[in-house]
Amino acid sequence: MEKTLALILALLMLCACGAQEEPVAQEPQSETENPEISEPDEEWPKVSIKNSGNFIGEETVFEDGSKIIRILDSEGNQIGVDYKKIRFLGETALCQYVGEVDGKAMGFFYDENGDPYAKEIDTTYYYILDRNGYPVADRAFESFDVAPGTDVTLRGISKGGLYDYHEEDGKLNPVYFDEAFENDWGNGFFYTGYFYNIDLAGSWKYGVKKNGEVLYDNIYSGISLDFGNRFWLWMECEDGSIKNLLGDENGNIICDKFQSFGWCPVNEEKCIGTASVGRQERGEYARTFDEKGEPMPEGMWFIDKDGNIISERFEYIELIFDMESRVPWGTFGFDSVCAKSVKVTYENGETEIIDITEYLLDY
Repeated sequence: MEKTLALILALLMLCACGAQEEPVAQEPQSETENPEISEPDEEWPKVSIKNSGNFIGEETVFEDGSKIIRILDSEGNQIGVDYKKIRFLGETALCQYVGEVDGKAMGFFYDENGDPYAKEIDTTYYYILDRNGYPVADRAFESFDVAPGTDVTLRGISKGGLYDYHEEDGKLNPVYFDEAFENDWGNGFFYTGYFYNIDLAGSWKYGVKKNGEVLYDNIYSGISLDFGNRFWLWMECEDGSIKNLLGDENGNIICDKFQSFGWCPVNEEKCIGTASVGRQERGEYARTFDEKGEPMPEGMWFIDKDGNIISERFEYIELIFDMESRVPWGTFGFDSVCAKSVKVTYENGETEIIDITEYLLDY
């Protein structure tokens, strides 16, 4: 009996010992406690060399994906500038490649109303390169056209200017430059011009600066300076219609309700101003509105220097000129024929030559 009890007790102790040795669940170790060993990053930038047969191209690619391409001569010296892309052109012996760079230029646009405006934009500039990678012109172009065998082998537009080149005797010679300009108008005003790439044909647009500040952007098809501080601004809209605006010396549009207006000298001290709506014989003019936003009626009026109406509405106003009397007038001071009287047409169709004394203005 004692042996039996001893055996049972031994078995119970063995089971208890087995339970104590059962493994205890462990929390997984963190990565910081046992980090994985990663491979080292690739080395940047990456540089590769390509031989075009005529020159060596060195391409450098950076970690962000951007790259630059340099053209090297046989001795490893760089030719030209750093390009972002080079492509084959092959139009003429002197115009074989195009090297592209990033830059900024003034762009010409139309707003939701169809009125033009200008703003600085990011763009691509193109260097035209010969077969050895040398630039054939001393500038990069926002756009260009190559026409082998013509008088203008290369035409390019750059920073508001138009440039023509002709290939002759193995050289590309400039034959015509028409560059962006600023001409002194006096009284602190400068008349400016900029050539935009509206299609490759391009288009000149004009503006005004004063003391280095832009008063009117280069968006107008024509500008004249009257009375030394008033600007007649001719604007072409997206639909082809024309707007005539009057601006002051601070860059403000002070009158936009007429389709056409202007002033004519009467003598060396006095002039007369007229304005019209619906009385133009040339071109499509945009609709105009008065100060309350109502459409302007068709007709003609006498106006002052600020475009304010100073007469009743007439069906038509016809200036009668003294062909023998001329005085300096307008933007460039050229002699202008003087008006000596005026014939008006009333709403009922009657006409009359009237006294214009009350409508005369000082220069």
